[in-house]
Amino acid sequence: MRDVLRVKFLVGIFDRPYVQDVDRAERIVNSATNQQVALRAARESMVLLKNERNVLPLSKDLHSIAVIGPNADDDSLTRYRYGPNGVKGITVLEGIRKKLGNKAQINYAKGCEILGDSTAGFAEAVMAARGADLAIVFVGEAKEMEGEAASRSIGMSASR
Repeated sequence: MRDVLRVKFLVGIFDRPYVQDVDRAERIVNSATNQQVALRAARESMVLLKNERNVLPLSKDLHSIAVIGPNADDDSLTRYRYGPNGVKGITVLEGIRKKLGNKAQINYAKGCEILGDSTAGFAEAVMAARGADLAIVFVGEAKEMEGEAASRSIGMSASR
């Protein structure tokens, strides 16, 4: 934490902590050039840890895909928005639908919430997966678990 604050001090963030011209800042952040750089960075930073049974690249013969999980239809880009309008993004589910169009049936099931212990959506998710040629599951953290003020790696305690 000390190093982060030191770097912020060295680059002058504390001299003017607030954006003076929000519209100008938003135009810069959302410029076509910056969007292309962000897209390239995203593509180049993806890492496939395991390709069991050579599932990837996806077969063009898929007739149905189950998209499951609370993060599949969550526009995570809004978590890091800059300015009042933020960065317009699409959810993973929207991207899959846009990419595949009518080539495959897409069955979405949320399954569960990230926070909480309800299993009410499990049956729907299992049914979606059983009826599909392929299931893609999206899990991760909730918005409340991310950011500088929500780090779960510092100050955690364990109990039994």
